[in-house]
Parts: sequence; C-alpha cells; structure tokens
Amino acid sequence: MAEPERAARRRTRLVSILRVVLAVTIVVALLHWVGPAEVRARLAECPPYVALGSLTAALLGQWLGALRFERLAAAGGLPLSRLEALGINLSTVFYGLFLPGGTATSWAVRLLRLPGARQQPGLALTVIASDRAFATVAGALIGVAADLSLHVPVTPALPLTLALVAVVAAAVGWGLLGPSLPQKLAQWRGLRWLARIPAGVTRAVGPRVLPNVSTVISATMLSVGVHGLGILAWWVLARALGLELGLLEIAWVRSAALVVGLLPLTVGGLGLREGTTVALLAFFGVAPADALSLSLLAFTVTVLGVGLVGGLAEAARLLRSWQRVDRG
Repeated sequence: MAEPERAARRRTRLVSILRVVLAVTIVVALLHWVGPAEVRARLAECPPYVALGSLTAALLGQWLGALRFERLAAAGGLPLSRLEALGINLSTVFYGLFLPGGTATSWAVRLLRLPGARQQPGLALTVIASDRAFATVAGALIGVAADLSLHVPVTPALPLTLALVAVVAAAVGWGLLGPSLPQKLAQWRGLRWLARIPAGVTRAVGPRVLPNVSTVISATMLSVGVHGLGILAWWVLARALGLELGLLEIAWVRSAALVVGLLPLTVGGLGLREGTTVALLAFFGVAPADALSLSLLAFTVTVLGVGLVGGLAEAARLLRSWQRVDRG
C-alpha cells in the first residue's frame, strides 16, 4: 500500500473517531444536564409494543423510499427491482451507522449495490442524488409548513433555514435531472455562471434521461409519505412518554432535527439531533429530560432499529451469495 493511501486511511479513521467522540460528548453533556436517572426512568415508560409499532412505521417508510428509488432508477433506465431497492436502503442505514464515513458511506453503498452502476456510474450517481434531493426537499418543506401553521414565537432563522435547504436540494435535483432551471437563473446578472452547470453535469455523468411528470409527482408523494410515517413514529413514541404533542409540533421539530443531523459532524447525526430536539421542544413547554428521552428513543427505534434490520438483511444476502459461490 502506497504511503499516500495509508495517510488517507489514517485521516479517515481519525475523522470517524472524532465524529464518534463529538456525538458521545454531546449526548453525555445533555444527560449530565438533565439527569441520567430521569432519562432512564422516562425511557422505561415506553411499552415494547409501542416501540415495535414505531419500528414498523419506520420500516414502512423505508418501503416507500424504496418505491421512490425504484421509480427514479427506472426513469434512468437502470434495472432496479423494488426488493433490491428496499435491500439497498436498509443496508445503507446499517453501514451508515456502523462504518466510518457517514453520508459518504451511504452513497458508496448505494453506488456499489445499484444494478448497472458499474456500466453507467454517472447515471447511477444522478439517480442516487435525485433520490436524496426528493427526500430532503419534502422533509424541509414539511417543516416550513408546520412552522407557518404553528406560528411559533421563535426567530425566523429556523423556517428560513429549512426553506433554504429545500431550495438548494431542489436546485441540485433539477440541475441533475434537467438544464432548464440553471439556464433560467443564468439570465440574472451575477448568476450567469449557473449556465455552465448543465454542461458540466453532462460531461461528468453523461446524457441524462429526464423523468416524466408522473414520475416526479409519484416521487414527491412517496417522499411525503416517508416523512409522514416518520412523524407518526415520533408522535406514537411521544404519546407513550406522556407528552401532549400534536403531529404539527412533531413535524416541526423532527424536520429541523433531521436537517441539523445532515451536518457531517457526528455519527448518524447523534447529539446534534438531540440538542436540536431539546431546544425546540422547550417552546412547547416540554422539559429537557422529556425532550432528550424522546429524541434518544426515536433514534433507538427508527434509526438504530432500522439499521439492525438492515444488518440482518445484509447478512442474509451475503450468506446467499456465499452459498451460490460454493455451489459454483
């Protein structure tokens, strides 16, 4: 192994360790602030059947996400079945949690598992990026809609940030799937450089197959469904903890926590999401210990739980592939 490659691996390991350390530090600091005994007591109040129901909702969300992934892959001409899409999504959650790299690992897993990616890597990256763009836009816009409905007396920085994230994600997706938006924006003085985006994307990924209107609509509706099931899972867990929160409040807090969790600072967004949840639920009179308990419970059930299911599915897939090799 060449020295530059060794140095790159050392940097990757160091960054991964730092992300884990930062996540643990934030969580430990929050626990110390609110009292670990109180959080343990609150978590023990959640019945196992409620956690199982929330996990089921999260897995149904993964299925809807798999349908969206399959639709977008089909629009690009990639042969991806629904079961394959579901397996990719579940294994992505698993590897994203337990392997270094975070978001980069998730993208790498999708690229390695997506059929046809070796023959058309640029097209595969386009499909993956557009899938992520649909998910991000829907989640951010749900948060903006919830904020406008709730009229929370908080700084406008939050809805503006969510709106900005939605616009940027939509622009990225549109720039990958079609050239019209960059060309229109390029008509404004100071934004003419955007006209180079479509040509640059085409050179990088090759010719693009634009999805039809029905594909865009279905991908959007499926994205809303994914987040709707996620909101439902959080709401069920909140009710199990005795928190009188409505779906709008949960949607607002969850959207903000997911956006903050996208920052590549901690593993799986752990710590960042908890701090955001504690800060925002305070506007609804929720005690810090209750807010932290809800966030940790939601992470355990809807992220870690899904990741473990993904790990079992990945283990079964690898076992089948090894058996086929042995028979061959």
